[in-house]
Amino acid sequence: MDNSATTLVFLNDPLSPLSLAVFTFFVCAIAVYSYKTVRIAGARRSIALVGLRLMAVAAFGLVLLQPAVLSYQDTQVDLPQSFTHKQIHIPSPEARRKMLPPLAAFSPPEEEIRQDVRIVQLVAPPVAFLKSECTLSLTVINEATTQTGQIVVRQLEASGAVELSRRDVQLATGRKTLPVTLAPGRPGKMAFEVALERFQQDEVPENNRTVFSLTVARDSVRVLHIAGHPSWDTRFLRQLLKALPSVNLISFYLLVETEDFAPHSREELALIPFPTNELFLEEIGNFDLVIAQNFPLGTYFLLKEKHLTRLKRFIHEGGALLMLGGDRSYTLSKLQDTALAPALPMDLTLAPDAQAYVDEPTVAELTSEGRFHPIFAQEMSGWDSDAGTGLPPMRGVNVLGTVKKGATVLARAGSQPDSLPLMISGTHGQGRILMVASDSMWRWAFSGDDSARAKELYRQFFVNGLSWLTRDPRMASIKLSQDKARVHAGEENRARACLRGKVPQPVKVAITAQWLDPAVAGPGMKVELSAQMENGCASFVLPASKTGAWQVLAQIDADDWTASGSEVFVVEPKLPSYTQRLQEKVAPLMERRFYPFVLDPVFSVRLEQPAPQLQQPVLDPVWNHPALFLLLLVVILSEWMLRKRWGYL
Repeated sequence: MDNSATTLVFLNDPLSPLSLAVFTFFVCAIAVYSYKTVRIAGARRSIALVGLRLMAVAAFGLVLLQPAVLSYQDTQVDLPQSFTHKQIHIPSPEARRKMLPPLAAFSPPEEEIRQDVRIVQLVAPPVAFLKSECTLSLTVINEATTQTGQIVVRQLEASGAVELSRRDVQLATGRKTLPVTLAPGRPGKMAFEVALERFQQDEVPENNRTVFSLTVARDSVRVLHIAGHPSWDTRFLRQLLKALPSVNLISFYLLVETEDFAPHSREELALIPFPTNELFLEEIGNFDLVIAQNFPLGTYFLLKEKHLTRLKRFIHEGGALLMLGGDRSYTLSKLQDTALAPALPMDLTLAPDAQAYVDEPTVAELTSEGRFHPIFAQEMSGWDSDAGTGLPPMRGVNVLGTVKKGATVLARAGSQPDSLPLMISGTHGQGRILMVASDSMWRWAFSGDDSARAKELYRQFFVNGLSWLTRDPRMASIKLSQDKARVHAGEENRARACLRGKVPQPVKVAITAQWLDPAVAGPGMKVELSAQMENGCASFVLPASKTGAWQVLAQIDADDWTASGSEVFVVEPKLPSYTQRLQEKVAPLMERRFYPFVLDPVFSVRLEQPAPQLQQPVLDPVWNHPALFLLLLVVILSEWMLRKRWGYL
């Protein structure tokens, strides 16, 4: 391109909507005027009149298009050696109409090379299933040359980050989407971190990590049901478990006991040998819940100390145990003398002369703590303060001894404070235990049509009991939620704690928030708050923080009842603004050879000499010259005088 020539340019676009509209209007007006002039003045006179009118329109068009003469003036720029300047500016549409197209005064600049690898986006499914592989979609950008590094997945715990997986990956230059798999080991909502590590060309390590939360649920509840002998209670419970679509049931019955083998051998009496080692030593880890229904755990001849020790470890590692009473359960089977006894919520030691089983009719009465327990607070509308009224009485109650510290008596066999405990809940390690000291709950399910309420309560009790035992997140008595769906680094985290069910009195909820920092190996900081509940909910605010997660625990300790709930609140990396994202997309276009044709003026220059010779563009507007307005005035006056002289005014 020869910049020494003089060029006529237009500051306003001739093809703009305004210019086209004005041009169309004047064409139509000239056409109508020419037709009338020819009819009145004839061909000769109309040529003069129409010509003068066209000249006036042309002069007005020059004013509208704003022409200017573009020339170039030699100049010298004194700059330091290796000077580099880069500026990004996006003008408004109004400013663009007044701008000249950018001119290439230099040769196309060299591209500025960055050497960085960063995470752009992580897409996780809304729900993952326990002990099943979950695939995440990780999008990364490598601005350097092809390099090799590692993708690391960690689970954020209160005690520190636990590494789950690490694999090598090779990234070529550009954007790439990678699959990341993990298999959660326990249910609930948890926080995880995905990080890019050991990449040699990485200028900004801070953008190599992202934190996300994942709700882990069970695709099905795998239940091992063992019964001491066939009974009505066994039959109704087994029918209920088989009818639940979310339950995978394996059930065994004992048909013979030790005294049944004399004078015959076990091989002669056993059609299918009871798989004791397979169930309690090899396969027990594949179950979520073990139900021992009137089963003699302490006296059954095939169960050894190693089997019950493995069952205790199964509960401690997150498994669940549901025990139902009867004439072959608890102290009647000498369970207090086994390795499983320390894990139970009841101390089964009885006085030498104490009665181990009371065979009398009894009615279940909820305790004050039981009314707020998740088992009875979830869809148990038929069970109120007068729950015993109208329910068929149960017959037979096991005497369980004393309640251990930390256990909760949900119901008693009678309305008196000293009545025998009937339903007791407790924990051992990561697992949960529910004990029912009776084998006659089948009487509720067997009631006639006039007591449909009892049938529904029977079903709801076991459905809610299974959900609570297997730590279904929906069974928490306090629900925690964030006001905003997504909280970014540097923002306050406003949240709410709501109690499921009715609040009998104004209470305060204690909030404990443990910071899960992916960059810290040990426990993070802890924040303790207290909030008053109004209409069943309390609001609280967690302080602004960097990228990470909060493990929030809410607790209520009233005089005669307790409630709790937990949740994970993730603090995501702060996203760039819309302008920053737009500039990031526009900037690469400015560094290509066709950048002079883009209206956004971007200069990225590398000069070899400190004082280069340049040609500076000089703009001399001609549309506002006085001669143009004088010509317009003369043309309009001449056309008016001719029309008056020829008598056409």
